[in-house]
Amino acid sequence: MKKRTNEKIWGIGFPNSIIDFDPIKTFNDLKECGTDEFIVCTCIYNGYRMVMPRNETRYIYSLEEGKVYFKPDMSFYKDCNLKPIESDDFKNNDVLQISTSEGKKIGINTSAWFCYFANGLIAKNHPEYAVENIYGSKDRLFLCWNNPDVRKYAFAVTEDIVSHYNISSIMADKIPQTVFELNTFSGRIDPIVRTLASFCFCEHCIKEASMSGIDLNEAKKKALEIANQSKKIPPHILNELTDELKGDHEIPLFLLDEPIFYHILKWRIDSVISFLSELKNRIQRIKKDVNLGVCYVPPVKIGHDATSPRSWLAAQSYKAASEIVDTIHAVIHWEDAAVRYDTSRAASSIGENCELNVHLKAYGSAKPQSIASLATSALECGADSLAFFCYDLMSDPMLKEIKHWANE
Repeated sequence: MKKRTNEKIWGIGFPNSIIDFDPIKTFNDLKECGTDEFIVCTCIYNGYRMVMPRNETRYIYSLEEGKVYFKPDMSFYKDCNLKPIESDDFKNNDVLQISTSEGKKIGINTSAWFCYFANGLIAKNHPEYAVENIYGSKDRLFLCWNNPDVRKYAFAVTEDIVSHYNISSIMADKIPQTVFELNTFSGRIDPIVRTLASFCFCEHCIKEASMSGIDLNEAKKKALEIANQSKKIPPHILNELTDELKGDHEIPLFLLDEPIFYHILKWRIDSVISFLSELKNRIQRIKKDVNLGVCYVPPVKIGHDATSPRSWLAAQSYKAASEIVDTIHAVIHWEDAAVRYDTSRAASSIGENCELNVHLKAYGSAKPQSIASLATSALECGADSLAFFCYDLMSDPMLKEIKHWANE
């Protein structure tokens, strides 16, 4: 399928796209890829190690966990207990400013990508802001979105960025994710325990839930009883059944048997929507033309990254979010069949007023010759726009193929 004139193409990249490469070359490449808006990372939650085939400066590079890639105005944080920590690797460059200025020269807008409720740097150094599981253990990556200090910081950093930078949108990432991944060091987790242990039971969640008629303290007692029953299943049994024990079969019946946990899941979604509504209001009070997007994992297939959540467990409702945000970025980094299925399911949940942008995999195991097919699949199944993830990780053949697709 050829790129139609009304299809929007998003580019996406890390600070390396702007600093390690000549930014003029980066944006010329992006223009040749048909890019209308470039999503630049302004904070990443985890120190992922990247191999960047075209990067002669940093071929292998570990991202800085939890630091920001712009110049924060500290006056925005005077009432915040949390403060942004500026990048060490890129501190001599304002990545966001360079992106907006160079992009505008050739007609490419900039979106600021910010991770809100996952930040390994904050969670490790300030566990009082982290999610707390049923055993009272603080997480080392995920922040509680009902913690007033976390929310205050999230609003402050957003207002800082929108006030100072000529951006077209914000892509809010990790809104939120789950606490427990599919597998731990010891292997597969019982899906029921994974679900129960992914809820936050901190004092702030207990308080907020009570306002919606949910007693999290009682739910915690029940969760511990159920988890203790699960402990009787030997780990080797769980690991022999990894292809089956993913949560798709076990959880629906469990929620019917124990409806309190269904109500908690619904309350979590409502809490997220409340945050997004306030976030959008604060953005539009500053600049009415700046859009808000959320980056969500696929509605059906598990996520691609270290946390591998299911969207329902991560309190990510495409339908609910589509009533608030301008764009839902669906990160479908999978093969053709998954792109078709997940795009179809996402499109069926999203209203007409919300853009569905499908992020396609253009790195690692993705074959350059598969790009045209993946793009066709997403567009035929309801995507309004596409993003190719990502500029930093693309090989020369991959970049060439995307340019060819865009200019057919």
